[in-house]
Amino acid sequence: MTLANKDCFAYGFTGCKILTERICDNRECNFYKTHRQYKEDLEKHPPIDYKYYKETGEKIYLKKRGK
Repeated sequence: MTLANKDCFAYGFTGCKILTERICDNRECNFYKTHRQYKEDLEKHPPIDYKYYKETGEKIYLKKRGK
C-alpha cells in the first residue's frame, strides 16, 4: 500500500472524510478501501436510520442518493 491513497473512498484534497487527520500521508490507514469496495459494502450492509431505530426498535434502511 502506498502513502496518500488517492483511490480511497474517504480521501479528500484537504483531509480525510472519515478521520480528523489524513494519516495515509504518513502511515498505513486501517480504514482504506477503494470506491468500488465501498459501494459493494453499502449493497451488502445498507445504512439504517439510527434515530428512528433508537426510538422504535424498528430498522428502516436509508435510501440511496439519487434514487
